[in-house]
Amino acid sequence: MRTPILFVKFGQKEHIEELQNEGVLYLNTVEFFKNLESEQGTRGDLLEGASELKNFFKDDKAILRISPGEKEEIKINLTKAQFRQFQSYQGNIFSLYSILNNEKKVLEVEFEESMKSFGDTALIITNVNNFLARVKVELQKMNLKFKWGVVDYYNSKERSVKNLNIFKKSSDFQNQNEFRIFVENPINEPLKIRIGSISKISTVVKSEKLTKLKIETIKT
Repeated sequence: MRTPILFVKFGQKEHIEELQNEGVLYLNTVEFFKNLESEQGTRGDLLEGASELKNFFKDDKAILRISPGEKEEIKINLTKAQFRQFQSYQGNIFSLYSILNNEKKVLEVEFEESMKSFGDTALIITNVNNFLARVKVELQKMNLKFKWGVVDYYNSKERSVKNLNIFKKSSDFQNQNEFRIFVENPINEPLKIRIGSISKISTVVKSEKLTKLKIETIKT
């Protein structure tokens, strides 16, 4: 598994301070992220939970038949269309911006302007292993099954895209560098967990100030 060396969580100031001081994590439902129509292209993802995509183009000369074989059959020439299959995921998601170790002595990371739309404040988590260990303990106490990992991105405009899962997203969202915690939960409502203060392993900054990070490896 690819484990990041840093996490960054963008959000509103009150939520970020609550996360740092009390360790409160809010995990929204899969459906919530899928249905964020007003924010499509930033947070909302119509392809959230997709398992397979098939794109049709003008050169395919494909025809869509409605009520085939019947007297009132309707034929539509498809010049551009996308057919989607979805897997039903019941659960909650917590997302973080992840910075991976590329084994360079100096690592520079630039944040796109769009990341500011997630909130006016950012929390830089410097001890990833400690953070994840705390999350694991709390979820196990709640007897909830979970998985986590770095999200892989795919080209949703390819003719055929298969074998998708909850940890694969369209490359339209690649700028988010997402690390995702997915918790299986049959109850379709937000989930809140508390992992205790993480003030000793994190730093709060204003999102507008967080345009670039530079990480240097110091030999001891």
